[in-house]
Amino acid sequence: MRVDWLTGNPYMRSREAAILAAVDADGARLLEVGCGEGNNLIVRGIRGAFGIDIDRASLRTAKARTDGKFAQSDAARLPFRSGTFDRVFARDILHHVADPRGSVAEMVRVCAPGGKVCILDDNGRNGILRLFSALDPTEKNIAKQTPEGLAALFRGLPVGPVELSVREPTLVYRAILHHRFGLPSLGRSKLFARAMDRLLAALERTSNPDTWAKIAIVATRKPA
Repeated sequence: MRVDWLTGNPYMRSREAAILAAVDADGARLLEVGCGEGNNLIVRGIRGAFGIDIDRASLRTAKARTDGKFAQSDAARLPFRSGTFDRVFARDILHHVADPRGSVAEMVRVCAPGGKVCILDDNGRNGILRLFSALDPTEKNIAKQTPEGLAALFRGLPVGPVELSVREPTLVYRAILHHRFGLPSLGRSKLFARAMDRLLAALERTSNPDTWAKIAIVATRKPA
């Protein structure tokens, strides 16, 4: 249900695409670390990617829904040679792994010189996400994450200056459209889409970016 909600609900898919616009997917060889069911690849229209995840059921779903190549692996021990990929991408996994720094170091290792490592994750300064982390024990580490803290994971690694940005001033639309507890059918309403887009645009002009929901980091791999 959640898989179809993220990729099939018109408004949710449009917001997912806006968030994923932070990912530079122009490389011929792309690896998604923590690919789950392949939702990000589908929303971005990425074909022929590689993906790894720790969960076998998620990988089976990803294989059935995309034309990518997938393997079960720990993010901190990627089963690829150094410099294999032009782009390495991870979304919403660093607050789940035991060793975030080690996982980032592995992403940098398998990225080719001149390639890019792209991270998207949750901002613990966002009120809705802090509440979520308090209610769901599996998401408890979200509250500890900050833009500066995630950028610091790249310190000392062979990358150029880290590009840091934040996205999504509110996630209220996710609560309204929630696939289990909300009214997902509203995601097909053009009136709802216009109203929510206007709200997001207004908040982008007036709210404090430090509290926006998503952290985006792009780092370019230096030559060996």
